[in-house]
Amino acid sequence: RFEEAIDKCFSILDEYGEKFPRIVTPDIIEEEIVAADSMLTNFPKGELRYIPKLTGDMRHSLMKTMTYTVIIAMSVKREYLPLVGCRIASRSASYGWCSYGAFGLYAFGCALINFSNKIDEGCSWVKKSLALMKLLEDRENIPEPIQATCEEFIKINKDTMMEGQVEFAMSASIHLGRRQLVCGMNLVTINDQCTSSINEMAKFKQMWAIMYVVSQQCCVLKLMGKEPGTVFDIFHGKINNEQEFFDKGVSTGDEVIISCIYFSNLFVAYWLQNYDAAIQAAEQYTDSNGAKLYDLYYVLYRGLTALQLARRESNDKLKWIRIGESAVSKFQTWESHSNWNFENKHLLLSAELSSVKGDFSAAEEKYKASILSAQKHRFPHEEGLAMELLGSFYKNQGDLESSRNVLLKARACYTKWGATAVVERLCTSP
Repeated sequence: RFEEAIDKCFSILDEYGEKFPRIVTPDIIEEEIVAADSMLTNFPKGELRYIPKLTGDMRHSLMKTMTYTVIIAMSVKREYLPLVGCRIASRSASYGWCSYGAFGLYAFGCALINFSNKIDEGCSWVKKSLALMKLLEDRENIPEPIQATCEEFIKINKDTMMEGQVEFAMSASIHLGRRQLVCGMNLVTINDQCTSSINEMAKFKQMWAIMYVVSQQCCVLKLMGKEPGTVFDIFHGKINNEQEFFDKGVSTGDEVIISCIYFSNLFVAYWLQNYDAAIQAAEQYTDSNGAKLYDLYYVLYRGLTALQLARRESNDKLKWIRIGESAVSKFQTWESHSNWNFENKHLLLSAELSSVKGDFSAAEEKYKASILSAQKHRFPHEEGLAMELLGSFYKNQGDLESSRNVLLKARACYTKWGATAVVERLCTSP
């Protein structure tokens, strides 16, 4: 059904006169980026209030169809993201702007970051797109926090379902689950959302979408300290356990489903301190240099895992430190463009790196700064993690009283998160 939806979109776009190649290469993507860049030379550099608005029902329908194509492509056909997104931006520059055009401008900025490696220029266009969304949709604000995008995907799911666009609604549900997980939303709430999404997907026979959400729900249940066995009942005996689920994911050849499974394995293994399993999952994960949301968090948990391994494996210590340094460097760049979303993560990676290198004064300062940043920006799970790592740091320094105090606070954060398995692991740690 997913392939059918993509084909249907391209058939409609053909009727509008918008032709897209069915085989996409890096050169084709770069050509589309260059073309969009050229079309956007006259985009206002300051006030957007007088930007020309899109007129005409046919043109509006064209922009809407291209945007829906991008939403579907987010799940599997990622090579179409920059291609169609840049086309939306190009046509908007000619026809006028609407909220779909602002979405295309956002995709153009992401393409500059991910494919042309023009991070500062790309982030500048992303910020312009958010300002344009605010103007065109008459919103009070388009907030920076990743938590706010959860509400956006809930709205997309509701709106597209009402329009009968089932595949688009299912894609929105998938992206909602991903954001809820990395935001540190209460795991019980996420589990309920996953169950609701799976039931809705089953109702409309969207088995491709169920694979994604089952992967997320297995991750959530493990962190809650529960076995994910009943999750597989949705497959009616065709898949009965995690190994069969993994084998099915691999058999699809779907790179994004496989990456989701590996990321879930990395995420759970790190939080349960199974660092060997975590690094194994990280090495199998396919990184798209930020093209997927999970790519950013792959860098985070791979970096944190590597710095744990650097403490115990003296022979490979330099190798693990280099991975940690790379993660710190990437989050330093991302923080410069989104302080809310990435400051606490950059500080935590930096604290771990300083600790491994023996700069204990800097490490303590950065752990504390990471805790404050996570509190301010509402990432309770990462607040707890920074506290736990600070508690381990104090213990290694011989300050047992400070260690006990901060670990009690970490446990409270994990309890708020709903991560019973993490709480139990913390309570049984020596």
